[in-house]
Amino acid sequence: MAKLAPSTLDSEMLQERLDANLKMEQWQSYRCRLVTPMYGGGVKAGEVDVDMPIRATEIRGQLRFWWRLLNRNLDSKTMFQQEREIWGGLGDEQSLAASMVVIKLSEFSNPNLAACATYPPGKSFPKWADWANAYALFPAQGKAAKGVVEQEPAKLAREGLSFELHIRYRNLPKDAAKQEQICQSVSEAFRWWATFGGMGARTRRGLGAVEIENLSEKQLFKYVTAAEVACRYATGDKKAGQEERTGSMATSRQCNA
Repeated sequence: MAKLAPSTLDSEMLQERLDANLKMEQWQSYRCRLVTPMYGGGVKAGEVDVDMPIRATEIRGQLRFWWRLLNRNLDSKTMFQQEREIWGGLGDEQSLAASMVVIKLSEFSNPNLAACATYPPGKSFPKWADWANAYALFPAQGKAAKGVVEQEPAKLAREGLSFELHIRYRNLPKDAAKQEQICQSVSEAFRWWATFGGMGARTRRGLGAVEIENLSEKQLFKYVTAAEVACRYATGDKKAGQEERTGSMATSRQCNA
């Protein structure tokens, strides 16, 4: 004989908890591939780590940066609270906060490392590789004086390096609307990073750019469009800031439509 559910059981609350647990257990998976050379990215500045060319902590830091940029219209106190809630922060036993965003990497291809330049014998000016951009890679050129090489040019990970990136959430709030808001804001940060950011150093000069393929949803990755950029940075951005300060995602959905 089947047992009856206790009369005090709140079915709606139970369903919300189950949905929250399911969302936290689900991984969103992406295949990433470098489309421009990557400079640095390892533990030592300016060097590629052959064993771990890309680190999960680096990507989470990049997403945090883009989240902060996209929510720049929040007042400082609100931004600090929301950033700490989502991305974690240091503190004592009472104030220490872990990140809600969990990232792991897998399926790395072998990195192809190549020097961006060489110094001809007796010369103090580098000869750049055909694929290297002297302006973007100025800090990587090494150093030579009076024909003596004092520091060799840096080796970069050439384009084609691929890996899989997996994202999931933990310790999400029980409120479904709050969950949706957090996941949406992280998703937006990921899209903007994938479109305009990259891995390693000098990403603002186009290095370390990545191509993304959505493995979880079997569809093309939705990069940020020029229309979305214009919408976000239009003269009406002040109004968007007012809506974001109240926690509204209406402006974001309008720009993504």
